[in-house]
Amino acid sequence: MVQRLAEHNHSSKGAKYTRSRRPVSLVYYEKLASRSKASQREYQIKQMSKSEKEEMIKNFDLLNCLNNAALFHL
Repeated sequence: MVQRLAEHNHSSKGAKYTRSRRPVSLVYYEKLASRSKASQREYQIKQMSKSEKEEMIKNFDLLNCLNNAALFHL
C-alpha cells in the first residue's frame, strides 16, 4: 500500500487524473480477497454520492487499520 501511494505521487507513469492532483493521500482502504472483488467494490464506491463517500471516510479509522496491517505483516 505504501509503495502504491508512492507510485501515485512520484511516478511519471500512471493515470492523468492522479498526476494532475498530486500529492495524493490515502484516506480509505479495504482489503479484499481478490482483484475481482476489489474491482467490484471500487465500482460500488464510484456509484455512491459524494456525501455517502464522505460519510464512509469519516467513519473509517485509518491509523488503527494501518497499525493493525503493520502488525499483521511482522
